[in-house]
Amino acid sequence: MGGKKIIIMLFVLSGFFIFLTISLYLYKFGSWNFSNKSDDWVDFANYFSGFLNPILTSLNLIIFAYLSFKL
Repeated sequence: MGGKKIIIMLFVLSGFFIFLTISLYLYKFGSWNFSNKSDDWVDFANYFSGFLNPILTSLNLIIFAYLSFKL
């Protein structure tokens, strides 16, 4: 598999995980109505960062390793 295909696949995978995280949160905890309470936004930010940071960091390390070995 070519290098550009791997990087594109990882970007698509990142987008999928971001979409999945937001969808699961809205399905489980809320609706499409946005809250005016800051506590709800803090809870969403904690959920979002706690779920996505390890996944996106791992994908970033894969891209970094690939680019390092390519040079």
